[in-house]
Amino acid sequence: MGLFSKNWEKELDRAEEFLERDVPVAALEIAERAERKADAEARARAAGMVQRARQALMKSVLAKADAAEAAGDLEDAADWLRSALEREPSAVRKAELERRIKALSDRSFDQENHWGEGEVTVTATAVEALESVESDDVALHYETLIAMLRDDARQLYEGRSMAFQQAVVARHHGRSQDALEALRAIAGEDSDDGIAHLELAQVLHFDGGAAEARTHFDVAWRVLGGEPLADDGSLLIPALWAEASLEAGEASDVVERLGPLAQPDTADVVICMLFSEALMAMGKAPEALEHLEELMPLVSGDAELNFLFAQVLIANGESVRARDGLERAIEASCGAGCQRPAPHHPSFRLLAGLHLQDGGAPERARELIAWIARDRQGDLGPEDHAILAGYYQAIGDGAAAQAAAAEARRLAGAGADAGAAIEADLSGSQGSVL
Repeated sequence: MGLFSKNWEKELDRAEEFLERDVPVAALEIAERAERKADAEARARAAGMVQRARQALMKSVLAKADAAEAAGDLEDAADWLRSALEREPSAVRKAELERRIKALSDRSFDQENHWGEGEVTVTATAVEALESVESDDVALHYETLIAMLRDDARQLYEGRSMAFQQAVVARHHGRSQDALEALRAIAGEDSDDGIAHLELAQVLHFDGGAAEARTHFDVAWRVLGGEPLADDGSLLIPALWAEASLEAGEASDVVERLGPLAQPDTADVVICMLFSEALMAMGKAPEALEHLEELMPLVSGDAELNFLFAQVLIANGESVRARDGLERAIEASCGAGCQRPAPHHPSFRLLAGLHLQDGGAPERARELIAWIARDRQGDLGPEDHAILAGYYQAIGDGAAAQAAAAEARRLAGAGADAGAAIEADLSGSQGSVL
């Protein structure tokens, strides 16, 4: 067996133990690797575990963000949300997190400049039960949330009951169980209340109930149409429905229904990406590539799109083209003189792996992991150390390869942060990374 040979069933058993011990980061690392590298049977099991681990991680991070916000540590709360943003695969939910981060940053700025004195700034904590939250606090928080919507969309949220407002505030803070019962009752009372069905669907989707969520997203789509509900166009109901449908294993429905909406020259980028992901899930990699090749010249600077395009190219046997495309995307994201980019870590890792294949450029792989280390202040994860093990193996340093592989296993096993030894090694990297 080679250095990286795995018994994936045992690895997934280990990931299950991490979930039971409430160590979602370690579980997610294992499940994501298995989803990419294991045999078909283990990949199917890994896919479900990835979803559960992401949900557990998101709940944990949102609870910490809530606690920091309640204590008045708005910058810490924003940092926790940024860590959630890095792990969130949904473009729609990423936009929602970004809006909350912006709101926290604005409030932090106001506090530092002593603006808005006398306003309520401490919100309900994650550990408080909904019934103990003061109605004034809920109303303030609710108004802050809906203020980000367009005028026509905001009108749909105005004049709602306190139970609805409590549920929406709870949902935005990751307290899905608190929101679920109230939203079920409200949506059940009116089958044409598109907003209630939309909010309920988002709670169900976040909590892993993709199959049920898609039925409520479908109601919202029928009643409200497919237009976004936020000024930045981030809350596309068809995109939410498609994400839930893909998680529920209904890729063919997504292809059929998004097909007319996914014309590259007119469609939202998220819709086009979801359409391509659905084609991939159906085993139609050539069709996905054809669709994205029409889209790519029309969009620039979208890290998630560049990452998806590289994955589709690899699935079509075009690894060299994927590697070169990611290199161009990374260079464009950090122009001349850039000292510290904000790298899209999955793209850097994928590109590093490509540079380790078929006698590629191992030093470039090491530089890419060095960028991640600098961006994360030395906090490397198991997958990063596994890539470094591949680098050391490629340059013939077997002892260092074994040590890096052991560190990758240790971190995956302990769910811990990266050690300082590798940070010292990376800090010695010479020259420009890009």
